[in-house]
Amino acid sequence: MLPPTTFGKNPKHDETTSKEREAMSNSNTTTTDTSLQELQQIENVLHYWFGQYPPQQAQKNLWMITDEAKRNKVDEQISQQFMTSIQYVWDEYQTNAALPWCADQYGYRGKMAAIILLDQMARHMQRTSSSLPPQSQLDQLAFSIAERLQKEHAAEWKTAMIPIPMMVFALMPYRHQSSRETVQYVQTQIAHSADMWEQCHELLRRFRTATNRRMAVLYDEERRVGGDNNEEGFTDDDILECAAFPADLTLAPRHVVTRTLQDFVQTHVQENETKTWIVSLSGGVDSMVIAFVLNQLRAQFQLPPLVAVHIDYANRRESSAEAQYVQRYCDQLGIVYRCRRIDEVTRGITARDEYERIAREIRYQAYRDAIAEFDGIGILLGHHKGDLRENVLSNAHKGCGPLDLSGMTAVSQNDGVTLLRPLLPLEKSTIFDYAHQFGVPYFKDTTPHWSTRGKLRNRLMPLLEEVYGEGSMNNLSALAVESDECRALFYQLALQPFLDQTTYKPMGLQFATAPWKEQGLFFWKFVLREVLHSAGLGMFSDKSVVSFLERVQAKTLKEGWLQCRKDYGVHLQKDGTVSVFYPRCFPFREADRFAVGDQLEYGKTKTVGPWSVTAQVLPQELEPDESGTLVEMKAYRSFAEMMNGTIDYYLPVPYIDDQVHPLLFTHFTRRTRPIAWKNLDLKVQDILPLVGNDDIALGELGDLETPRAIVRVTLNLSEQCSRRIEESVPS
Repeated sequence: MLPPTTFGKNPKHDETTSKEREAMSNSNTTTTDTSLQELQQIENVLHYWFGQYPPQQAQKNLWMITDEAKRNKVDEQISQQFMTSIQYVWDEYQTNAALPWCADQYGYRGKMAAIILLDQMARHMQRTSSSLPPQSQLDQLAFSIAERLQKEHAAEWKTAMIPIPMMVFALMPYRHQSSRETVQYVQTQIAHSADMWEQCHELLRRFRTATNRRMAVLYDEERRVGGDNNEEGFTDDDILECAAFPADLTLAPRHVVTRTLQDFVQTHVQENETKTWIVSLSGGVDSMVIAFVLNQLRAQFQLPPLVAVHIDYANRRESSAEAQYVQRYCDQLGIVYRCRRIDEVTRGITARDEYERIAREIRYQAYRDAIAEFDGIGILLGHHKGDLRENVLSNAHKGCGPLDLSGMTAVSQNDGVTLLRPLLPLEKSTIFDYAHQFGVPYFKDTTPHWSTRGKLRNRLMPLLEEVYGEGSMNNLSALAVESDECRALFYQLALQPFLDQTTYKPMGLQFATAPWKEQGLFFWKFVLREVLHSAGLGMFSDKSVVSFLERVQAKTLKEGWLQCRKDYGVHLQKDGTVSVFYPRCFPFREADRFAVGDQLEYGKTKTVGPWSVTAQVLPQELEPDESGTLVEMKAYRSFAEMMNGTIDYYLPVPYIDDQVHPLLFTHFTRRTRPIAWKNLDLKVQDILPLVGNDDIALGELGDLETPRAIVRVTLNLSEQCSRRIEESVPS
């Protein structure tokens, strides 16, 4: 409760109160001034010790100086700046038995500054002054303050609110005590700090990843804005890193780029004299140099006019301007120009993985179209030795095996397109040299530095070269070449015999495993990938390959379906033969199965997916024995026979009201299954579009007196489907 007011009632009391208030005010002012002074001293100490350098530089320049001259200079500097502070702290402790700078108002920073002053800076001052107390006494005071910091700021310590460098120096007084207990305590706290650092590092990593993803979306959106006709008004200077200029080409034939392309053309032109050379012309320095040099070599090798294919991804505001520039450049050189603008998907709107997949399909279709239109030898790409090295690192970290490190060869096949890489033996610097010497223009590199490719090219590769020396880059290139050579050797000695015994059928492919069942995981991963990819099928997961091996290497093989893929079926027979089915005609995934329930009219063909299904009533003149034999014939005698894409089976169908009862597309049960399908694989019966009798017909067939017909059901895989499959497999 507040006291009653006495204003005007007791002048003496008012006078005394006024003096007291004045004294208290002066005292508060003095206290405030002292606090501000101490706070300034605290911040000066912390800034000097922690705020001048990052931790790695601070170790060399301040915390752990090895150079004597530099150490003497730091000793003198610390003595001049902080001698007064340490004397003040020590005097306060001696006079008032108080721990200075440890008041609550200063938080952990006051205690941290006192520890640095007494435990670290004092050691520098001891070398320049004899007026300080013995270091052992200062160490003891620092230890007392360190204990208080640990006790009063435990929450901040455990949650990493105190920075790691400060944590380290807060533990120094414990270590300087040199007892088993205190050093063990330091070890425990180091482990805690290391765990905190890992958690902080993981937090930062995730934040960086999320930020990079967000930047990728913003970058895509920004690059996407623009018009078809360069509405933004980009000039050549806006898009070009290096502009074209008239150059003396006298020395061009002697340049290593020209000689490299000459050798490449000489190697391939003899078997392709009339073929057109097609360049994938992005506008980057590599493809622009290829187009320029090949155009110079046309007369020497009597080549047809060159063709350039430019893919306008429409991702960046300047993409239309770039496409127009490439077209003008081609017109100047007499190169036939084709441009494919991608409008079907949009970066920043379409899911990134989906965008990459569709854009790639469009790009390769543009390549195929150009090859078909101009009878092309293939598509020339601008990959060089640096790209090859990047591929080796990327493929190694993506889990590619020792035979797949390169991913780039001078000539390769991909999605039905022949890819040619004439610059693969050359360094990027050599290609730049040609462009700068002979006036070949090229666009600015728009690869973001934060992207995977940007980090690999601009940070990781230079770092590896710095750590392991310049020769390390040549070692990566050599590793790619050796990987390709090993692949060729493995192909000849191991893969080719495996491929020779693989049979490709309309419904899938078959191969034996018995001759190779003792081979290891590496062999099977390689041959399975090659065989499956040759048929246009996706590879098994690593886990599925292990499961596959366990089944085929078992002492006693168990016939059945292997769980290798969800989208297509893989079946193992007792003799070790593996059958792989194409999902187009044998939809293994239940969601893709053919519909059932429709009737099948006799004498007419019903199309179900790629299958044509017919039912034909056989003549009534058949002998009973002959009818029984047909009905008992199995629909197929082996998987190999069934996979040829033609299946016949017979079944009895009753006459009802003088008409042969119609058949129904159905999934057989034990009761409804025709004799032709008894003891045959149930999965096959569930997947194929089969017809049988309905419940009414089955009821009538139960009466032996009911007249019945013999019906032949035929399933044929469509020629169009078979043709597409044949085109996808090796000849």
